[in-house]
Amino acid sequence: MATDGKSFHDFLKSAMGAIPSIFGRLIYMAGLWDTETRCYRPLTTPEAFEPKEVEEAAHHQHMEVFEAWLCLKLEGQVADVAEYFEEHPENRRAILDNWKEQALHVKLAPSAASVVQQDLFRSDLEIVLNMVAWKNL
Repeated sequence: MATDGKSFHDFLKSAMGAIPSIFGRLIYMAGLWDTETRCYRPLTTPEAFEPKEVEEAAHHQHMEVFEAWLCLKLEGQVADVAEYFEEHPENRRAILDNWKEQALHVKLAPSAASVVQQDLFRSDLEIVLNMVAWKNL
């Protein structure tokens, strides 16, 4: 528990509330994952929260956001990624090209996602990125 009495779960809920798109929230949560340590790390002072609390809250939130995006119909996924780009209008083409080259689906999926979820996410994301590029760029 942080010294100000707020939990890491509260911190995440507050951060998520400031991000309008589900895809933006997914990018945020994936950004907390440290591939070297295979643990979540807060974007705030690490010692402000208990490591176990960070891990549990971040794991839960990452899966929740990931599954929420997967539950959207394809049209909803396209609209959500388009909304993300409205939040980040700079260099859309470069961002899309970079995402396609980086295997973004691997970086955004939580480590606990099943193989089926990962495959669905990869195929949906590939379609969505192509549709967003075709429609808006």
